[in-house]
Amino acid sequence: RSLRNFLATAASSGHDNRKMLRQNIFVILAGTALAFNSGYINGCCLSGVLKACGTGVPVAAFTGAYTKAGLAIGAGDRAGLAAHAKMILSFMGGAALSGWMNPRPVPHRITPRHGPTFLAGSGLLFLSSWLAATRPAGRAFLYLAAAA
Repeated sequence: RSLRNFLATAASSGHDNRKMLRQNIFVILAGTALAFNSGYINGCCLSGVLKACGTGVPVAAFTGAYTKAGLAIGAGDRAGLAAHAKMILSFMGGAALSGWMNPRPVPHRITPRHGPTFLAGSGLLFLSSWLAATRPAGRAFLYLAAAA
């Protein structure tokens, strides 16, 4: 009887281990894809290919926007400050949207609530690329990319 229980437990734990391994591999691959995507978007917006108002703009992290906003304050550049404040608000808006769509995230677990969040980010990136192609002189595409 104890051997039978041991074998049943081992078989069950083997199945659980395989499931956990698949989840871990998926999380690593998804994280790698998101890191690539973030770097690619930031590279496009900083490279000068998509220059808006004569400056490349970092859209993948708060730090560049805060630094440039501080430099604009120091230089007395109100237009630059306004542009970077809008970028910071875009980051905050994207984070708020994500938090609203997935209010109780579970660390290190992919839940069904993550799917719509990725779709919303994809939609924002699609709108950003469409605006960059149709209205490259404006800055709206940068704000949408930052919100994504």
